[in-house]
Amino acid sequence: MEEKQFHGLSSAEVEDRIRMDRTNHMNTSASKSVSDIVKEHSLTYFNFLNLFLAVLVALTGQFKNMTFMGVILINTAIGIVQELKVKKLIDQISVMTAARTRVIREGVTKEIDVSDVVIDDVILVESGEQVCADCRLLDATGIEVNESMLTGESRPVKKQAGEELMSGSYLVSGSGVAKVFHVGENNYAATLAKKAKIKKRASSQMQEIIKKIIKIDGVLLIPVGILLYLSQRGIAETTSDAVVNTVAGVIGMIPEGLVLLTSVSFVLGVGRLARKKALVQEMEAIEALARVNVLCLDKTGTITTGKLDVVDVVPVQEEQSPEEITTIMSELTWAFDDVNSTQDALRKKFKKTGKWKAEEKIPFSSDRKYRAAFFEEHGGYALVHRSSWYQRIHSLWNE
Repeated sequence: MEEKQFHGLSSAEVEDRIRMDRTNHMNTSASKSVSDIVKEHSLTYFNFLNLFLAVLVALTGQFKNMTFMGVILINTAIGIVQELKVKKLIDQISVMTAARTRVIREGVTKEIDVSDVVIDDVILVESGEQVCADCRLLDATGIEVNESMLTGESRPVKKQAGEELMSGSYLVSGSGVAKVFHVGENNYAATLAKKAKIKKRASSQMQEIIKKIIKIDGVLLIPVGILLYLSQRGIAETTSDAVVNTVAGVIGMIPEGLVLLTSVSFVLGVGRLARKKALVQEMEAIEALARVNVLCLDKTGTITTGKLDVVDVVPVQEEQSPEEITTIMSELTWAFDDVNSTQDALRKKFKKTGKWKAEEKIPFSSDRKYRAAFFEEHGGYALVHRSSWYQRIHSLWNE
């Protein structure tokens, strides 16, 4: 493929798109913002009720009687700290991880940040790279795309010129040139992240019951507090003492200890699950998990990179040595110019020697699940995806 046949955008066109804010700046994090987390745990009816009572005590100047606010602060801190820890982990599992990409502008290939890509940019894509923006292929050579991050389907999808590549997908083989038609928040990866944020919080029957009790208390506290204050005015020496005594009596009606005990029990459950490598996004989910009898999992490669590494060479037959297999794999690997993750892993492990001459070659394809080559004076060898394909390859060589 000749990259120079694609001119791409001019500098003036790029500047014009930047002025119109048609750049690839986007946020694909599926977690809540820090401010949302703080507001969610701070601005609650329970906190407002206790804060109102604390203000009444503060007006009397007897600050030592405000120790009940410690329970509220601890309970709020537990929720905020736990969710911030989860947010940090979730943000690391982002749909978009690519930082740099190559574009063709004015006929010249440049490497830029993915956030600097503008609409109508012509970008280069190849095996192992993540697609940084929604684009349409102008030219394609053996492209297969892993869209598991978007669809959950781990099987590679073949793409031809004219077809679309969605942001967040990975090329597992091939290369090509594509034209960007969506950028920023209009990208598929960005819209997917937005949908992930819109979800119902995990429910907790314990917390729901406690909230109902607090709401009922909030209504009853008004007449009870007034009657208690009127009775204390005739007993207490000063108005300040009457207010403090009233607050002390009212505080006993609020189940503060139960609220704190519930939060602590959730935190202990989160800690136990964390030791088993489980991530709890919301503490309330602990109670729901306790009622689960069957847990169904679908392993599709959604949160895995799919990066391959050759770790070791292990002979199947005793008469073969690791050195012999390494030689064969070196020649078989470098006899082909395929662009895919398997080839990259093999080339990192097996070095090029160029001692053998390949007379015939069968390149790898996802349909055949193998590659094979016949070397002069050394015979034929095949790299097979599954052992069941040996018989098929043997029959092909006989033909």
